[in-house]
Amino acid sequence: MKLKLSIITLSYLLLSACGSDSSSDQPVPEQNTEDVAENPTETQTPGDTDPEASDAEVVENDSGESLFQFYESGGFAIGGTDPVAYFTVGAPTAGSDSFTYDWSGSTWKFASQENLDAFKVDPKAYAPQFGGFCAYAVSRNYTASTTPEAWNIVDGKLYLNLSLSVRSSWAEDIPGNIAAGDANWPGLRTAINP
Repeated sequence: MKLKLSIITLSYLLLSACGSDSSSDQPVPEQNTEDVAENPTETQTPGDTDPEASDAEVVENDSGESLFQFYESGGFAIGGTDPVAYFTVGAPTAGSDSFTYDWSGSTWKFASQENLDAFKVDPKAYAPQFGGFCAYAVSRNYTASTTPEAWNIVDGKLYLNLSLSVRSSWAEDIPGNIAAGDANWPGLRTAINP
């Protein structure tokens, strides 16, 4: 846990050092999420995914048990937001304490039994890429926390970002940022969960 917090803190310090004015797209530690614009990505159902890309999210031991712990906030993966709802509702939706599931070293929350059941059938189809860390940060070879409102679904995969302004920066070159993130993620994943 200390390593994860240190990496996030270091990421924030690096981002702060890079920004020199308030008009930059650099992330800020706190943000107002009350006036969040709708996500520009259409609601999608997870489709066929590249098996090798899916496996990059989860490290398994010899018995097939998942070992990688996803980004957590408040003790829950992706801050307790229901990952299935991004695909079915098309919006971040708070999960309920009544519908939880332990997978890949993290506890996940869901808004309904139906969403929990869908996740149990194929968790890799709904879990966010890059361990739930900021997709833009991973594309730049570091990790940062995420906010539920800064999301996109691309080719049936969920990507989260630190803030809406960071998501805008990431969206300027989605294919390039995904390719860079895919290249950087194995090393970052190892640093987070050695």
